[in-house]
Amino acid sequence: MATLGPFNKLVMNILRSVWTDDSRVFWNPDMNIVRDLTIMGQLCLGWTILFVAANTLVMAPIARFLFKNDGLMVVTNQETKEKRHSPILTDGGLRHRRRQLETIANGKPEPVPAAVITLRHKFVTSLWKFLSCAFFVGYGLYAVSYESSWFWSPNTYHVVFPRGTIPSLLYWYYQLETSYYVFSLGLLVWEPQMKDRAQMTVHHLVTITLLVTSYVGRMIKFGVPIMLLHDAADPLMEMAKMFLYCKQEALANVSLGLFTVTFMYLRNWVFPRHIIWTIYTNKENGLYPYYKVTLGSLCTLALLHVYWAFLILKIGYNNFVVGKTTGDIREED
Repeated sequence: MATLGPFNKLVMNILRSVWTDDSRVFWNPDMNIVRDLTIMGQLCLGWTILFVAANTLVMAPIARFLFKNDGLMVVTNQETKEKRHSPILTDGGLRHRRRQLETIANGKPEPVPAAVITLRHKFVTSLWKFLSCAFFVGYGLYAVSYESSWFWSPNTYHVVFPRGTIPSLLYWYYQLETSYYVFSLGLLVWEPQMKDRAQMTVHHLVTITLLVTSYVGRMIKFGVPIMLLHDAADPLMEMAKMFLYCKQEALANVSLGLFTVTFMYLRNWVFPRHIIWTIYTNKENGLYPYYKVTLGSLCTLALLHVYWAFLILKIGYNNFVVGKTTGDIREED
């Protein structure tokens, strides 16, 4: 680690020479590249270990309990013996079917149908996202509770924290969120196939870009409310999906209604009105040279919100007007 000290010093000297204007520093003086990247890597590994452990020990067993294989079939040894010597098996060389019959003869269930496996997979994915987003909402609210004076005043977000005064809770909030989105990029490959996987990949990449630039550019007071606004509605969405998987349509519709109201208000009103507009009108107050990158990334997120709002309203129309319960229409058949 000590050998990376000169590298960190070189990068910081470049930042000092390029991103300083009239004694105004546009880079985060509390940033230590080697330390921050090391912590980031450790947290990404930690998220991976936590997910594997939670899936193996908690989430997958819950899914197996809720979604059992009702098509169990047990046959006698004599029936198995007769099927084992069937010409269909010997002539065709169907070894897989022979092993399947031997499994049934031992009183074990048939392999779980693909539909049940898919349902378990979707439930585990939603449960993981629900727990993760609920954690970030709780942690974010706890972190800003110590700095509530600026949190409720968007017009003061451009006033940066003085050197050495960034609250440790906010620093770890950034580290946890950024590492989670990096980990989630890889998790997209494991998740059930979704029709908007490309849009979700763009969303994750833009979010990571915003988190990094706001941390480097001392725009933490902008980054914290943005994270909270985006995390607040997600637990309700995942809750609605889990209720639907469990065939609790009434509870699913209640959760969907709450999610729709929360999503529309926070992401399609508060976000553009109080975040994007504030950054646009305060471009002279210390946001350069990150202004264009930040504003462009935020507008990209706003467009994605409009796209997802259309899908949400379409689901709500089918559920509450047509009377036809519809799941997540982004899911592949």
